[in-house]
Amino acid sequence: MVITEATADEVAALIERLPPAEAMPLAQERLRRLAQPTTTFSELWRQLIVCGFSSLERSDPGTPLDAFARGGSLVLDLASILELGEDSTWIADQLAQARLNRMAQKKRDLVISACAAFVSAKGSDDRLMNGIAGDNGLKIFLDLASGRVNDRDLASSGAFSAAIDAGPFFGIGHKQIRNIMVNSGLAHNVVPIDSRWQAFFGGLLEFSPADLSQRARYLAIEGVLRNALLRIQGSRRDIPNLAVLDSMVFASQSPQGHGVSGWAGSGYLGHGGQPRSGPSCRDAIRAKR
Repeated sequence: MVITEATADEVAALIERLPPAEAMPLAQERLRRLAQPTTTFSELWRQLIVCGFSSLERSDPGTPLDAFARGGSLVLDLASILELGEDSTWIADQLAQARLNRMAQKKRDLVISACAAFVSAKGSDDRLMNGIAGDNGLKIFLDLASGRVNDRDLASSGAFSAAIDAGPFFGIGHKQIRNIMVNSGLAHNVVPIDSRWQAFFGGLLEFSPADLSQRARYLAIEGVLRNALLRIQGSRRDIPNLAVLDSMVFASQSPQGHGVSGWAGSGYLGHGGQPRSGPSCRDAIRAKR
């Protein structure tokens, strides 16, 4: 991966050629989401699971994951998860019913690890702003939802992004933690980067899956996009932030458009594909009692 001083200028020229945001339904959808972000643990749970699963199989319209994201699976219902989320057999049965058979064990492990974090962070009600910020991986979401932090200033948002940690969630890496943030409307200036960006760059900036798994290199690619957008703020006021740019580039690279599950296609597992050590969902429930 090679980034030069001219790279941001070259990428800015590519962005300039995108159609107006007003003509792109996905950009308008993203703007509406940013104006009305996720406010509850239940909504955030749904986003985390669907975005996490989208790193394990395609989520284009018509796929099992697209149907799962639009449907009423109990795996997406936080109340059911808090009651049954420690039961790996129940999770496996629910995934089978949804025809989510690809990498099913990894999906199950993601659900179990995320369940523990939600049990630890959830307060007496469902509102994120009333959550318990601790060592559970959800602090950044609670801070964004409560307004304690934000990344709305494009120029300074690099520091916010550099502080993001995927936390204890199995299968959630640099891309997917940002995918959850923008799809929930909580973050404005981070980018879920995957192979579709490679296609958009068209050889101007080449990177590998290994680059995206390394924090410094991921942030360097995202930094190019941030600097490129800063260069054209005067001429492309219809692209106010990186989250909107993300939706526009996705639409330009996907003839089938942007499903409710966010970026389609295989991504990269966080933490080398292995769960971090930490409390199980059962342990977290017991500790809460």
